[in-house]
Amino acid sequence: ADRTGHAMLHTLYQQCLKNKAEFFVEYIALDLIMDEDGSCKGLVAWDLDTGELHRFNAKMVILASGGYGRAFFSCTSAHTCTGDGHGMVARAGLGLQDMEFVQFHPTGIYGSGCLITEGARGEGGYLTNSEGERFMERYAPTVKDLASRDVVSRGMAQEIRDGRGVGEHGEYIHLHLEHLGSEVLWERLPGITETAKIFAGVDATKEPIPVLPTVHYNMGGIPTNYKGEVLRPTAKDPNAIVPGLMAAGEAACVS
Repeated sequence: ADRTGHAMLHTLYQQCLKNKAEFFVEYIALDLIMDEDGSCKGLVAWDLDTGELHRFNAKMVILASGGYGRAFFSCTSAHTCTGDGHGMVARAGLGLQDMEFVQFHPTGIYGSGCLITEGARGEGGYLTNSEGERFMERYAPTVKDLASRDVVSRGMAQEIRDGRGVGEHGEYIHLHLEHLGSEVLWERLPGITETAKIFAGVDATKEPIPVLPTVHYNMGGIPTNYKGEVLRPTAKDPNAIVPGLMAAGEAACVS
């Protein structure tokens, strides 16, 4: 239930190997190569191992660099999600769109941001403040801890802001799973149990997990059409594209 993305990752990697894709590991893309007509012709990358700069000529550049979650204190993204693709586009003189729209997930592990899936609350987990109160009963009396992400995140943030956060500095909330029992946790949420142990030092079968609202997805990004082609709208053509440049995933924005 909590390892779907992991399975997708392995499948994609296997397909890359099957199709003999060439990998440049530990290379950081720095800037796009644009010609005088505004077409993208490749990019410049930095080899972290040698410190050398490399120029990659390409018929098509696809930016799949993720979001900008690491601009925030806590996020579920990898440490490489620092908005590099967006910076490349901006430096090339192209626009970005809806950057202010950011989705918060209610339960990221305090200190690391690692995601605790909503499946944990779906299986019967619940949140408490420093007073041991199941406070979501006040914010969403009917659905309680199963309210939508924004409602739960706001409820948690309000509790922390009002001084009812847990911990020495009152900066997080407790997520309880221990009442479900070790058998249910290891059968239904094995990834969560393991993650809590590694990143929070917590045995989820015996004690609550420290969590806080965490940046999970950036809706804004590089404007594209439904084909993934990067847009550069003009007064005459609002659907004009940048030849040779595409964006996908969290780096992109299709609004």
